[in-house]
Order: sequence, then C-alpha cells, then structure tokens
Amino acid sequence: MTEFRRRLSSLVALSGLATLVGFGTQLLVAYHFGTSARLDSYWLALAVATALSFYVHPLRESLIGVVFRGAQSHPDRASEVLTAGVLLLLAGSCLAALVLGVGAGLSLFPSGSAEPGPFSHLLLAFLPFVFLFALSETFNAVLLSFNLAQHQALARLLSSIVAVLSVGLLGGWLGVYALVISLLVGQLVVLAVSWQALRSRGLRWRPVGFAPLRDRAFVSMFFSLLLNYLLAQSYVLMERWTISDLQPGALSAFLYATLLVNVMISLLALPLSNLLWPQFLALQSQGERDAIPKLAWETGAPVLFVLLALVAFTWKTAPEVVHVIYLRGNFDADSMQQTVAALRMTLFAALPIALVTVALRGLMSQGRSIQVAAVGILMAVVGVGVLALAWMIGSLPLAQAHWMIANGSGCLLAWFWLIGPSRRAGPYARHILRCSLVSAAVIGIPLYGVPFMLSITAALPTAVSLALCGLIYGSAVLLLALLCQLVELRVLLLFLRLGRP
Repeated sequence: MTEFRRRLSSLVALSGLATLVGFGTQLLVAYHFGTSARLDSYWLALAVATALSFYVHPLRESLIGVVFRGAQSHPDRASEVLTAGVLLLLAGSCLAALVLGVGAGLSLFPSGSAEPGPFSHLLLAFLPFVFLFALSETFNAVLLSFNLAQHQALARLLSSIVAVLSVGLLGGWLGVYALVISLLVGQLVVLAVSWQALRSRGLRWRPVGFAPLRDRAFVSMFFSLLLNYLLAQSYVLMERWTISDLQPGALSAFLYATLLVNVMISLLALPLSNLLWPQFLALQSQGERDAIPKLAWETGAPVLFVLLALVAFTWKTAPEVVHVIYLRGNFDADSMQQTVAALRMTLFAALPIALVTVALRGLMSQGRSIQVAAVGILMAVVGVGVLALAWMIGSLPLAQAHWMIANGSGCLLAWFWLIGPSRRAGPYARHILRCSLVSAAVIGIPLYGVPFMLSITAALPTAVSLALCGLIYGSAVLLLALLCQLVELRVLLLFLRLGRP
C-alpha cells in the first residue's frame, strides 16, 4: 500500500505539472482569440474530426486487458496483439479521413455560427490528426497494461510543453491554424514517448494479421464500447453545435469553463483511476471481484473529498478565478461574463465524472461489457435529450448544464452495477450517504465566510486575494474535517506523506 501511495503522489505531481503547462496553452488561446466565432469554428472542427474517430477509444480500452494478459505469457504475444490493433486502427483511420475530406469538400458538416467556407478549409487541416490521434491515444493507453501510468503522464507533460510553445510562437501569425499545428505536434510527441516506453518492455512490430484479436473478451468489449463511443462522440458534436448555434462565442466560453473542470479531474480523478485499473484487473484475475468496489471507495473517497472542496470554492469565487486566469488580450469583459456563467453551470460535473470514471474501470476489469455500454448509452441519451430541449427553448444555461446531468445519470447506474446485489448496495448506500452529508457540511459551512474574506483582501491584487482566501478556506475545511473525525481524511493525510514509510 505504501508503494501505491508513493506512485499516486508521483503521478499526481506529473499530471499536475502537465496540466499547468497545458493550461499555458489555453491562456495563450484566450489571449489571442477570447470568446470568438472563429475560435468556436476550431472547437467545432475538432469535434467533427474526433467524432469520425469514434472507433479509437473502444479499441484502445479493449486492447489494455488483452495486452495485459498477453504480456503475462510472453512479450511476443503482446506485440502481436498490439500490432493487430494498430492495423485495425489504420484501416479505420483511412475510412475516417475519406469521410472527413469528402464532407469538408462538399460542406456537409454543420458550421454553427461560423462561415461555411472557412470552416470547410479548417476541417481539411484536421486530416493528419485522424491518424496521429488514433496511434498516439492507443500507444499511450496500452502503457497501463504494463503498469506504466507514470510514463503515460510523462508523455502528456512533454506534449503539453510542445503545444504551448507552438501556440506561443505561431498564434499571432497563423490564427486558429496554429492550434491545429500545436495539436498535431503534441500527438507526435505522445506517440514517440509511448512507443519508446513500450519498446523498453519488449514490444515490437509483429504483423500476423488480425488473429490475435479473436479473443472473446476483446471482441465483446470492443463492440459494446463501439456503440458507446459512437453515441458519445455524436453527443459531443451535438453539444458543440448546439452551444455554438445558441450564441456566438458561447462555445469558447463553455470550453474555457470545462477546461478548468478538467484540470481538477486531471489532477485528482484520472491519476486515481489509472492507478486503480491494474489493481482491479489483478483482483479480478484472483477471483476477488467483490473487493473491487470496496477498494474503489476506500481509495477514492479522500480524493473525492478534496475535489468537492475545490469545486465548491471555485464556484463561490468564479468571477475572481476567471479574472485571474483569462482576463487579458482579446479576452475582454464580455468574454469574462460568458465564461463565469458557463463555469458555474459546469463545475459540479467534476464529481459525477470522477465517480463514473472509477466505476467504469471496475466494470471493465470484470469484463462486464454490456453494463459499460449501457452506462455510455444512458449518458449519451440523457445528454442529447437535454441539449435538444435547450435548443428548442433557446436556453443556453440548460445546454451548459447537460454535462453534469448526463454524467450524474451514468454515475448512479455504474455504481449500482459495480456494487452488485441489493444486499450489498444497501449498506454501501447508507455509508456513502453519511459520508456525503458530513462532507457537504464540512465543505459548505466555511463557504459563507468567503465573500467576507474577499472584501477584506480587496485592496490586494486579485491573484493574491484569491490565494489567501483559498488558504484560509482550506484550513477551515481541514479543521472541521478533523473535528468531525472523517476517516477518509486520515487516509488522505497518508497519501500526502508522499510515500514515506
């Protein structure tokens, strides 16, 4: 357990550094473009290219377990599986690139508030992305098969550094095309680092056709996830088109807001789920399926507590947070107003996203492909329904809230299936409810003092005022948590020892 805590601390540090560097890219994007229709067109074009690559995530997620089992027998077996997966990826990418090129040439894709002509030209610039995205995402994900989560984070860190340099050097010259170049170069870096790490574990290019993919568990998981991700990517495309269509610049504001939420998830939830996944696979192989939800909750509860405190404080101080991070260059007062409104509608989505991510890892470790697909379908259906209603009534806040509503529905279903029979669900539910109520009180009560603290420190620079308020608020939450004897907090303190025995 000490080794696990040490690796979690190291992974959180790497992920945190990568997130901070990547955040620099978004600061440059905000500086150059603010919340504009031309930036909306970039996000919409990226959504189209990603939607056409819907097969990538199902294949990479399904390969992890097969490569893991292959590596247990012999590196050559793992090499054959990965090579077959890459061949399948390249076939899918050729088809996706063809559809993207033809669709862009004939202006078949919706452009939202952007002009159709320039939008079609922008789509063509994403043709190389279709191939690089498929390869880099797959190689980077397969690192988990060898318990190389830290190498995975390192690849993301280097990619973020290259991306921020590209936008910084080219943003004022090439406009939104600089964003496309930074994306492509970042994918190349992830691909190179990930492949080198896999080679160090003995993986090589061993083409033997598609025979290694005839694994029953792989086929079942892949096809169930295929529908899942097709719906998910269609959902993302509809999200971006709907928000862009409702108000020019609203899509950029929404994505600035979701970026802040994803920072929290990247710092806390994703490192946790990536480290838990190999342990879930090990428990499943040992026949200890019932231990998976227990491990998920006991390990994840303190992380969720910190995430909830961070979300609550950010919601209360949203104008100050957006001011400090974004307000410069072309990101003006109107952009700030749009982003603050979007941030407050999306912040609390971080909790169900973190929970559903961990739960889906557990279900996938158990080979429960049908349940995994059902969770994805439910989230997509609920999200699309909310977006359709928002578009029909012209409600931008409702469209922005779809993220939290959709992930909340998937979270409930995923954890219901992960916990299992009702005889276990009852005690788990009562325990989680008690912890949630106490945590909400511990985190919520100090929030009432935040406006007062902000008013006292108003004469200071906004960043300094926000930092002081955050420090005081965090100290108050920590004190109340200790007074309430939250067991999860004591576990958290062990994690903060950075792996010392």
